[in-house]
Amino acid sequence: MRPPTGRVLAWTLSALAGLCVLTGCGPREFEPYAIAVGKVIVEGSDPAEPVAGADVVLAGVRATPEMRGEAVGTGLAAGTADDGSFVINPIPLTRLDVFISVSRDGYRTFDTDLNLQKSGDLTIELTVVEDELQAGTINGSTVDFETGEPLAQIEVKAIVESGGLVVDEQKAHTALDGLFQISGIPVGEAVIQASIEGYIPARETVLVLPSQASNRFVELQLAPGTLRVTLAGRVFDIETQEPVEGAIIGTDESTDTTVSSADGTFELPGVLVGDRIINASRPGYDPLFLTIVVLAENAPLELGMAPASDDPPVPVFTIGGTITVQSTTDASGVSVVLVNSGGDVVGRLTTESNGRYGFFVPAGTYTVRATLPGFGAQEATVSILPGESRDGVDFTLVP
Repeated sequence: MRPPTGRVLAWTLSALAGLCVLTGCGPREFEPYAIAVGKVIVEGSDPAEPVAGADVVLAGVRATPEMRGEAVGTGLAAGTADDGSFVINPIPLTRLDVFISVSRDGYRTFDTDLNLQKSGDLTIELTVVEDELQAGTINGSTVDFETGEPLAQIEVKAIVESGGLVVDEQKAHTALDGLFQISGIPVGEAVIQASIEGYIPARETVLVLPSQASNRFVELQLAPGTLRVTLAGRVFDIETQEPVEGAIIGTDESTDTTVSSADGTFELPGVLVGDRIINASRPGYDPLFLTIVVLAENAPLELGMAPASDDPPVPVFTIGGTITVQSTTDASGVSVVLVNSGGDVVGRLTTESNGRYGFFVPAGTYTVRATLPGFGAQEATVSILPGESRDGVDFTLVP
């Protein structure tokens, strides 16, 4: 992962010029506020080279041309003038510890925390990308899934992975309108992820193209951790592929259950979002347990049940394999995560000593990722067709 990019040149790392915190000095009587005055320049330039048209968001408030009385630059919001200067006025003082995010096409995003009680010249350095044709900019929004209201000052990351390892990561914080911008993301596949306490993180895998205009707008809807949704799906016999009627379906979190209909379909309301174990049972079949991540919106579940036998049931998986840990015969404790083509985690488990793992999922393309502290992560992309299974997706973890 690349080190933090850019820096603040000021009296302290958290510096703010033009601070006004006296009661009654705000734009509305008896409301304290702050005014931020600063400049954005190219990192390491001497003399200082200004960065015009940079997007500057401080405490959720964006520097805009209207606040300066002039129109400069293009993009989501042009916050700096030709000389790199910006003014943000007013900044409501609802809290003193805030975040500042600065981005610009052709530069890597800068994001850090500030304390509005400190003062000094606010000068921010942005790092130029090595090759503009190899970096792009993503604009997007974050909203509450239930209310549709924007989520302000929440962290959004752009994560680039290779071989199961994070090779590049940048972050920004959203404005009061829930909008964000992250620039300087390496072209190719990246995961855009938003998180805040009390919500299930939202993530979307995107293809990053050069520049800003080439990339689509990303909308992230975060579901509150208390949100309950309806899970729908189908239960079928794994040997005959026929629907299973009368199967009882439930979760580990609640005693509420539902029963599959004649065509095997079911709906289970009131399921809490997050990591859940789905269970299905019916006389004549082995019990089924499936670990999934329940999101605000979920694809229909496919639950395949095996006819009961006198022998211990053999786990039925559509994707499975064995993990070996180099220099030891004990492969317990390996975290195995299954991610679908949309970037959603659809399965998660921890291996026992034999290193076996398996997931039962519908047809599609998935990424299997295996990690163990102190060992290099491994991953593989697997595609399965309807009715197909893939065993033997094996990994060897090396220190």
